Amino acid sequence: MNPAKMELVSSWLAKAIDDLESARVLGTCDPPHYETGVYLCQQAAEKALKGFLTYRDFPFEKTHDVAKLLEVAAKIEPPFETWRDAAENLTPYATAFRYPSHREPPKLEAFEEAWVDAETIYRQVLAYLPDVIHPVRDPRSDS
Repeated sequence: MNPAKMELVSSWLAKAIDDLESARVLGTCDPPHYETGVYLCQQAAEKALKGFLTYRDFPFEKTHDVAKLLEVAAKIEPPFETWRDAAENLTPYATAFRYPSHREPPKLEAFEEAWVDAETIYRQVLAYLPDVIHPVRDPRSDS
């Protein structure tokens, strides 16, 4: 893989892990910030999938729709289809809590589900990419 492409894929994955780690911190601080946490979970899954598609030289449209990105990824690696429900769960969080609204804020259970969904998609992406471009941090660690 050429160095520029390797750097771009690594950058997508680094941003994804940063979002996952930030979501975990926001969801576990006192008081928790679940609205921003679920948004960052959506962002983590989106960026991980964009990294995968970039690695596979598969064009994708500019979108925040995790379900659409996963659908494209599943054309390349059909097992991605397994995580359709997770992608559909995450997609609305791209905009649901970014602006003032009368929406009920997410609760702990919604945050935990979003975090697991995002981490699952992130780890699935890593499973299809060479270790050399994996970020060195783990979203479950404290560092």
